[in-house]
Amino acid sequence: MPIARQTRTVGLAAWFAIAVTPVALAQSRVPDPAAPSNPAEQHTPSTAAQWRVASGYGWFALRDIARTGQPVDASPVEWHGQGITFEAARTRTNGTRVHRLDLTVSLIGDFQYRSPLATVDLPSADRYRDLEGRYEYRRYFLSDFLINGLDVGIGAQALGLYSSLSKHVGDITAHESSLGAGVAVVAAARLRRWSAFHAEVAWTNGGRIQHLHDRHSESPETSSNWGGGWLTNLELMGDVRLTRRTALAVRYVSAGEGLLAGHRNAALSHGSLSAGVTYAK
Repeated sequence: MPIARQTRTVGLAAWFAIAVTPVALAQSRVPDPAAPSNPAEQHTPSTAAQWRVASGYGWFALRDIARTGQPVDASPVEWHGQGITFEAARTRTNGTRVHRLDLTVSLIGDFQYRSPLATVDLPSADRYRDLEGRYEYRRYFLSDFLINGLDVGIGAQALGLYSSLSKHVGDITAHESSLGAGVAVVAAARLRRWSAFHAEVAWTNGGRIQHLHDRHSESPETSSNWGGGWLTNLELMGDVRLTRRTALAVRYVSAGEGLLAGHRNAALSHGSLSAGVTYAK
């Protein structure tokens, strides 16, 4: 991962912690006469359903891979764009067990070719779109690990993805669409130390298969092939309670993926920083 991308990831994570934690600590000092004696139970009942809707800033980058051996030889030039994401999620918690269904839509434009030496703006018609759905089952096996309110667990995830992109070089246009599915394992931790603040971190690793369709403006034929790859995600999320049933939700995601499909080999990275509202039933 280039140094610039590492700096951006660390900076966004730091902003996430700085922005959310002071508000949570301030609210946690306000006593609630009707609250249970255990702050964690007040914030997350033993059995609860939550809905979250959010939107925010998203980005996507693609680099071609010339060699798939060890080490992988990826181009230093990346096709990089930014745009907006929309998210919706339903989470059901039953004690230490968590079921979560996530749906994310990304609309990415404003593309550039970026290299360590230069940046080149690209036509406004360059675009990337994706629709991604994930179902996850997670269980926290370690409660109050090291400190009060910190739980550690593992989980399994199934995912489906549809994406499309368009690239333009002069009068030449290339279109690509992809339909994929995959499975992954999750290592996670949650912090429920204060009644008004709830935080989670999750690290996901897995694999996927994809069916790709390529179409070129200079060729009347559409090529189709299958491929596979790997994925890894880092997710940070925090909720600051607004009322008894609602909370402000902030989420940061950084993801890296590899795609190997015949002559179409690429390294992809994408992510988002979003804010929205969580409603607990």
